[in-house]
Amino acid sequence: FDTLPIRVSSEKDLEAGDLIFWAGDYLREGMKQQTFDITHVEVFIGGSTGKAVIGSRWRSKWVSEYETYDFTSRSWRCKQIYFCKIDTWLNGILEPAHPELWRGAMGVLPDDRKSIFNVEEVLGNPAAIKDIDSETIDVDEIQALKDLDLEDYKSKGSLS
Repeated sequence: FDTLPIRVSSEKDLEAGDLIFWAGDYLREGMKQQTFDITHVEVFIGGSTGKAVIGSRWRSKWVSEYETYDFTSRSWRCKQIYFCKIDTWLNGILEPAHPELWRGAMGVLPDDRKSIFNVEEVLGNPAAIKDIDSETIDVDEIQALKDLDLEDYKSKGSLS
């Protein structure tokens, strides 16, 4: 949330893959309030309703597709919904607005960390692929990046 500076006013300005964050107050006493009061996040996909999302609700371990992001949680009361574009991440930029909050248990963000989402950076520098944590991305996807030519990517606009 803190590394996504592009906020828009409605779901109409989102594209598939952008994120929706909910800020709220927990209903059960004793629950620790989270940074920025963020209580939930889902991935926007738009779908036929223009409001569809993918997420995990109701304290379930299952991720599902929902026709709309609009719902009432049983665990927290919504104070605000943030519609966040992931464009900065796609461009390999991961800069927190509040870096002082990233210290402590999480440590400090490494200055040399590159985004795996910046395809042109990865394809333009094949050595960058060795820095990708293979446990967080499918090995076949890494191989597809290794095999793909940058000009081929630019002409197709995707990995497939």
